[in-house]
Amino acid sequence: MAAGKFTLADRLGAKSVPCRVPGCTRTWLQLSSKAFALGAGASNDDPATSGMCEPCRDKSRRLQDVERKCDRPGCTNTWLWSAESQLESFASERPAPKRLCGSCQTLLDSLEDKEIPCAVPGCQRTVRLTRQAQLLAQGQPDVPAEPPKPGAVTLTGFLCDPCEDVSHRIKDREVSCGISGCSRKWVWKADEQIVAFAAGKPNEAPRRMCDSCRATFGKLSDREVRCRTSGCKNTWTWGRFDQLDACQADKPVPKAPSHMCQRCFDLWSGFKDIERPCRRAGCKGTWLDKRGAQLARAVRGKGDPYPHLCPSCERELGELEDREIPCRTDNCPGTFTWTREQQLAAGVRPKLKDEHDSNEGQADQAVGQAESPADGQAIGRAESQADAQAAAISDQARPAPGQADGQAGAALPAQPSNGEVIPSEAEDGIASSEASAAEVASTGEEAVSSAATNTANTTIADATDGGAARAGIGQPSEAAKTPSVPKRKKTKHRRRREIQPPERRCAACAEFLANRKTQEIPCAQCATPIFWPPESQLQTHLGNWAAPMLCGACKLAQVQAAREAAREVLRHSHPQPGGGSPVPSPPVAPPVATE
Repeated sequence: MAAGKFTLADRLGAKSVPCRVPGCTRTWLQLSSKAFALGAGASNDDPATSGMCEPCRDKSRRLQDVERKCDRPGCTNTWLWSAESQLESFASERPAPKRLCGSCQTLLDSLEDKEIPCAVPGCQRTVRLTRQAQLLAQGQPDVPAEPPKPGAVTLTGFLCDPCEDVSHRIKDREVSCGISGCSRKWVWKADEQIVAFAAGKPNEAPRRMCDSCRATFGKLSDREVRCRTSGCKNTWTWGRFDQLDACQADKPVPKAPSHMCQRCFDLWSGFKDIERPCRRAGCKGTWLDKRGAQLARAVRGKGDPYPHLCPSCERELGELEDREIPCRTDNCPGTFTWTREQQLAAGVRPKLKDEHDSNEGQADQAVGQAESPADGQAIGRAESQADAQAAAISDQARPAPGQADGQAGAALPAQPSNGEVIPSEAEDGIASSEASAAEVASTGEEAVSSAATNTANTTIADATDGGAARAGIGQPSEAAKTPSVPKRKKTKHRRRREIQPPERRCAACAEFLANRKTQEIPCAQCATPIFWPPESQLQTHLGNWAAPMLCGACKLAQVQAAREAAREVLRHSHPQPGGGSPVPSPPVAPPVATE
């Protein structure tokens, strides 16, 4: 209405009245009685539409009661939707309401809200199930269930609020294979994820295998493995997960590791390494008795360990080598082995070859540097003089020709038929003469060598002194230059005592003497028993001696007869005095074989 002016509606007494339909926000114009008196229009006296706005009035004229289907799934009954309810839905712009038929409503009134457990396995929470949800759950069985979304939770039933919230956010997830070295993946289902969530586990995928690894390692189970301790028959359990940790992709099942059983592990934990003395006599070193060795002895029920060598003795033992020593039996070609252990126990020290060679090289070099050309000439002259003196002494020591001829003219001993040499007086004389000649020769050689050595040393010293005097003419002597200093004892090249190998028999000789005893053999002439010891039997076995056949008395008689015959032969072989021809020697009877 304009300011200071009145409209026609104001003059006719019209006013806006809200529509009486619930939920309608429109209005309709109500005129006064003056407007009807002036002929503005006839009034609508229909009580069904009075108080309504124009849209609601028009809609009300077209509406009528409608039978609608029951909203319970599977129910075929209907319920009545009145025209007034339809008009209210139209006025408020709401869709048609969801209601139940009379029988379903009666069933709903008989139900009550209740608490049921969550449908997720392992979930301890509950769900409040309303009456409407219970009524809808009692639908007809022929109604098909709504298919789940791919990759989502497929569990059926009522879920608690936390599980319901998580079920809409999780999906199937790909996880790497749990086998070492495998690059393939496996699928962690949404149902398994929600089960892990319900159990309170973190959102971390478990360790599993892909399909290929499952075909290879899927049948692994706990295994009983024997204890690693030698002599122990107990077992320890190798778990399945430990086996999977040892598995490698595209490789066979691994072998079980070496572990101890619980009993052996407890014993091993109580032991400690112990220092024990070296088994070598006189050695003050020690060796370490490990806990593992103590455990092995404890399992077998043994006490103290077998003695061992200390590290120093072990090193010396490694530098030694087994040596082959000749047999102590005379004329035996066999040998026995002097082992490294026996040498070490006897006190043999390993030889340092490198150090020995270097010392010899230094000594030769020093001798070569000390000799000069002038000294070499003097040494040569001294050697020639020593050779001349040695020749003179050897001529003096040589026996006279007659004496040698007399000694050589002795008769040779008789040779028996079996090849054994029978000693005789002539043989004794020859042996004694040879021994005396050898003594004289050895004495002469010693005299020659000593004389030659003394002469050579004297000549060399004179030559060296003369050369040094000639070289030092007009110069001060070394003694004047350097004060006298007392010399120290040279202990560097002191000769060490060398350990000699033991005297033993070889294996063949020892085996031969093991079961041998002294035998009694009758004499071939007088039947006197001859005692044949095992050592003599061994010499016969080696082919050095012959088996005895005569006793001592018979052999002495035979030797004396042979000596007498040798004397007669020697006497008749010389010419007779007066120029006569030599007397023919009487026939000599052949000697009897003694052995």
